[in-house]
Amino acid sequence: MEYKEALSKEYVHPTTGLLNRYFLLDKGNDFLKKLNTLLVLDVRNLTKYNELFGYEFVDELLRVIAKILKRFFYNKESFPPLALGFLECGRFWILKKVENPTEENLKKLANRLIKILTEKPLCVDENFPILISVNIGIAVYPNHGKNIRELLRKAEFALDISKQQGENTFLIFNEKFAEEIRTSFEIENRIKRLISENRLKEEIYPVFQLRINVQKGEIPNAVEVLMRFGNFSPALFIPIAENAGLIGKMFEALVENTIPFMREALNIAPDLKFSFNVSPIQLKNFDEFLKTWEKLAIFPFKNLELEITESAILEEKEELLRKLNILSLYGIDLLIDDFGKGFSSFDRLRFLDISGVKLDMSITRKILEEEDYYQFLKSIRLLEILIKGLKEVEFKVIAEGIEDIATAELLKFFGVDEIQGFLYSKPVKGKEFLEKLKSYFKNH
Repeated sequence: MEYKEALSKEYVHPTTGLLNRYFLLDKGNDFLKKLNTLLVLDVRNLTKYNELFGYEFVDELLRVIAKILKRFFYNKESFPPLALGFLECGRFWILKKVENPTEENLKKLANRLIKILTEKPLCVDENFPILISVNIGIAVYPNHGKNIRELLRKAEFALDISKQQGENTFLIFNEKFAEEIRTSFEIENRIKRLISENRLKEEIYPVFQLRINVQKGEIPNAVEVLMRFGNFSPALFIPIAENAGLIGKMFEALVENTIPFMREALNIAPDLKFSFNVSPIQLKNFDEFLKTWEKLAIFPFKNLELEITESAILEEKEELLRKLNILSLYGIDLLIDDFGKGFSSFDRLRFLDISGVKLDMSITRKILEEEDYYQFLKSIRLLEILIKGLKEVEFKVIAEGIEDIATAELLKFFGVDEIQGFLYSKPVKGKEFLEKLKSYFKNH
């Protein structure tokens, strides 16, 4: 095919001047034997740029990126100028020959491309250079597809999963990706169907894991309420529900199904606290969240706790802190979950009215698995200082994921108030939780 033929209007994207999706799907198969690797590149946050700066700014940004891609790919060592195009929605496609498309070679190519686009601000406007972030999905012919349509679909599969891993990342297609996306789609649609049929409560149920006060005779002091949905793993369905904006409805169903067990439990242990995990996504619709929480107003607010992850507090803006402090005014205790997982949120802690922190289980596990004796002693000392420092500012300190007596005794010695983990109780359904609670108070 002649280059001039390829540049007929039907094959050209008007804004970037590059080849379009129609060209790729119509003519792409003709090039697969020579150009065996398809990359799909997504420019993040284009919608936000549109809202902030307008469509003309975004159009110029796309033209600047197109020029960079041309300089990067159109060289003597590369391929003919028929392998670069635009898919719409901020996505570019690159069809390239890679002599030996091993994972290592594809990784080098993707990292070079990400670097050249993101390491320096792009001069879209003389007065406003902008740093962009991108994601890339990669598929190789014939390993991942026998034709261009299949290759494009799989490259976009990999791209979508790459976007979930954060900015400036890439992924090479793997067959498990398609299964993950298919499962995600099925779970999201199942939740939506149950909501529309008013049957969500039938498949959402709580499980309970006791927290033990180790400083006052090893009695239950609180219980964490964990959401379960059918037979799906929480690590699978919770992110899907959050991304789809469905977690609020699921949390409401969880609360409604928890209330009967709360009533019985508080008859056994009137001071027991019930702790619920909350994500920043739930708090974005704050009015809806408050309505759900008001269902628990039949219980004293001193019996209620909210757990929010340390990373969420770091990543979210001041608006989240304001909402959390409003909840604390009700008398609800706030806990920072996964504390010490790799972030440093001391600055934010100053502005939050929190009652305590839950140490991330990785802290203690890493210490006890340490083989170097000097490093072990050093880590133990740092843990002791951390716990004492938190106690000095009157934070309740909780350790979770504890499975052995030696770790529990060490944390108790350092002053940890409560311990949660399989050593004392695994997460159990409502009736078993009530039996465990009765047994604890009977035996202690």
